[in-house]
Amino acid sequence: MYPSVRSCVCCGALLSAFWASSVAAFDNSVIVESKTVVAGTDSVWVGIFISNNLPVRELYLPLELRSLTPGAFVRSRTIFADNPTGRLYNSPLSDDSSSCWSLPWLNPDIWIYAAPESANECSGPVSQSYGFRPSINNAIYVSPDAYSLWGNGTYCGSLAPGEDPPVSDSASCYFVFDVTDVPGQFEIDTCCANGHLQFRSYSPPYSVTPGFVKGVITILCTCPCHADPVCDGWTDVLDVMSVIDVAFRGQPEQAHAGCRSAREDVDCNGLVDVADVVKMIEAAIRGAEPGAVFCDPCS
Repeated sequence: MYPSVRSCVCCGALLSAFWASSVAAFDNSVIVESKTVVAGTDSVWVGIFISNNLPVRELYLPLELRSLTPGAFVRSRTIFADNPTGRLYNSPLSDDSSSCWSLPWLNPDIWIYAAPESANECSGPVSQSYGFRPSINNAIYVSPDAYSLWGNGTYCGSLAPGEDPPVSDSASCYFVFDVTDVPGQFEIDTCCANGHLQFRSYSPPYSVTPGFVKGVITILCTCPCHADPVCDGWTDVLDVMSVIDVAFRGQPEQAHAGCRSAREDVDCNGLVDVADVVKMIEAAIRGAEPGAVFCDPCS
């Protein structure tokens, strides 16, 4: 980890410089996009934005996905480096001549590690490697899950100085993943799997450790039909009957992706019982205000 670039002050400066509409000089930085998504969402795209003020002939980009809230993580994952507008793809490094790769620049070497050891401190090995240049969809999905992406431009020139436009679909490369149904957060941070974050050039300075801003993915709780088992937007006798069916007649609870409580569990205690029936009757038949009777399953 790089304490000098991880402070709030420095991260704020990097973000301000990166997203500003006019920048006097390019920073050497890697910024991972942060996003807020609804629980259970498929195909979340997260951009990795690169800026460099020196020609970069080699890029080492080790990243780690780490759950901050138990269960809030990815359930599938893809790595893309072949974005049609990103600077890595359009740089001389992606030239199709005989001395260059036909694949996009960042694709040649991708290592994936499950449960990396001491990855943040740049010391010690990782516990397991899941392959050199693995398949694009590699089902690991543990926390933490580490990646070492390496791009080498020795035979194809260098990535010219510049910066990725501050537009999501113009990032140099992407993670694409489906998120779990569990609300919370996970992060995409730098680490030291098989090397550390580094830009390398042909001339001094030969090696630069770029600034880094991690991405934080927030998974939102969503319970659109909680305390409305019929899910018609009304609290009425039909909802009362639905709760009775679950509490006393053996009907299964109705769960909603991204919600901690079943639709019929109106007091959010994990059970559907007589207490839920009483509360539903209070709101549906006796005029009680639903907000005063029912719990907030996302609180």
